[in-house]
Amino acid sequence: MRYLKNPISKPNPLWFDMDVNGQTRRLRSFSEDALYAMCRTHGLALPLAEFRCLLYHRMCLELDPDYCMGEMDGDKPIKRLTWPMMKGFVAAVVATTTTKILGEDTHVSQAEADRRASVCKGCRHNAIVDCAGCQGIHMLAHPFTAGRELREQSFLGGCTVCGCWLRAKIWASAALLRRIGDDAHEYPDKCWCKEVFDG
Repeated sequence: MRYLKNPISKPNPLWFDMDVNGQTRRLRSFSEDALYAMCRTHGLALPLAEFRCLLYHRMCLELDPDYCMGEMDGDKPIKRLTWPMMKGFVAAVVATTTTKILGEDTHVSQAEADRRASVCKGCRHNAIVDCAGCQGIHMLAHPFTAGRELREQSFLGGCTVCGCWLRAKIWASAALLRRIGDDAHEYPDKCWCKEVFDG
């Protein structure tokens, strides 16, 4: 089970997803006991101690991995579509348009993209995630990838350092990535992004 590294620093509010009348509903409260009571009214039958363990395990699947410890128990991280992600998408669209107008390359070659993908495939920051908003992100990124495919594509997910969907980012040229401003992150030494921004 996953659990918070610092139990004092809890997310506010706490949340727990339950099936309510055939639909998944996110119940929220600032209090564990109040959230437990709400879940009980919707049919939860777990004892309080087991509920607390499951509550933090599920929240840790969505939180930044650095906030939590413990085993995944076969579960995958869950990525939600957030406002910062949408702002990042808009910034990427503006940067792509600007790069095209200036006559600079927006994409790298197939060989370079495959090289980048092989680096990401073996990286601990490559997270294959379940995501309520991922299908939307895939559709939004599709015009940029324009049918381009990678040798290691099935092994790529999202990057836990920058939050980018790797299947699209891997194709981005150095000029485009610099314009987006992805150099604000601390990439691992072997990351191809470090080559782009340090080179």
